[in-house]
Parts: sequence; C-alpha cells; structure tokens
Amino acid sequence: MTTRHPLAIALLVVAAASAVWYTRLAPSQGRDVEPGAGAQLELAASATGSGSWVRYQLAVHNVGQAAFTGDVLLINRDDADPGAAPPGGLPNLNARPRLPGATVVAGQSAYQLHVTVPAGHRRDLSLLAPEYFNYAQAVGGAGVLADAVVERAATLPVAVLSDVEAAGSAIAGLRFD
Repeated sequence: MTTRHPLAIALLVVAAASAVWYTRLAPSQGRDVEPGAGAQLELAASATGSGSWVRYQLAVHNVGQAAFTGDVLLINRDDADPGAAPPGGLPNLNARPRLPGATVVAGQSAYQLHVTVPAGHRRDLSLLAPEYFNYAQAVGGAGVLADAVVERAATLPVAVLSDVEAAGSAIAGLRFD
C-alpha cells in the first residue's frame, strides 16, 4: 500500500461524513435558517382621522435576540375571512361554512410594507390608506409572528396655526359630543 491509499481512504471518509451531516444533521428549518424566525415581535396598530382615507400608525417592536426582516400587512379582515365571528358576537350564519385552515394571509384588500427591525429596536411606520382596514400582521419566514387589531382614536384631531396662545386654549376647551 502506497502513501496515496490512506490519503484516498481519508478523503472518502470525510466525503461520506459530510454527506451524512448534510442530509441528516444540518438544520433545514428553524430559527437558524428561516429569516425572521428567531425574532419575537410586538405589533401595535392605530388609525386616526375621518373620511375615506385615514392615517395608520404601525409600531413593530422586536423584543427577541435576532433581527426581523419581513413584511407588515394592513388587512381588511372582514374581506379576508367573511365567515369569521366578530369579537364578542355570533358567527355569520349566512356565510358558507369552511374548515379551519392556516392563518389568514392578506387577500386583495391589503397594504404590504417590507421592514427590517434589529433585535431590541422599534420601528414606527405611518401610511395613508382607506378607512376600512382593521387588522395588522407581521409576517416573516416562519409565518405570522405578531398580529393586532387596528385601534380607532375617539378624538378629533385639530391643528392650530397661531402665534396667540388664547386660540389654542379656546379650541382645546371645546367639547365634541
């Protein structure tokens, strides 16, 4: 046996071990492979204004140890899942019954914003959209990571452009019933 034979055998052993590791032991899914899967998100959504277009504020807070790269969706939940029960109400009996499936993914009525949030940081997003959107989701490599119902402000926003403080105080004292 020459010096080439042990070297060739060692190369074959390394190749076989690499093949076994790649097919059996290497992670093919999970937080080490899927982008955004190691992130833990908190999502808050609110809408202010009146009329057919309102301002939406979306706050994405990454409280996890990994960066989040994914999409934030603003969804018209009534359009996406017509058979869903309203919060605290009865299910819609006129809708066709459906088997429960995966989490609802945005249909036609949705806005999608691509966002990157480093670990331990918060990102605030603001956009103008039609007033009928009522649900927000943060979607990453592992699916829906966070969701929130859009909160509607019960106040009427007023802007005052004046050098006199009396004008602002007078408007602040008004009551809208």
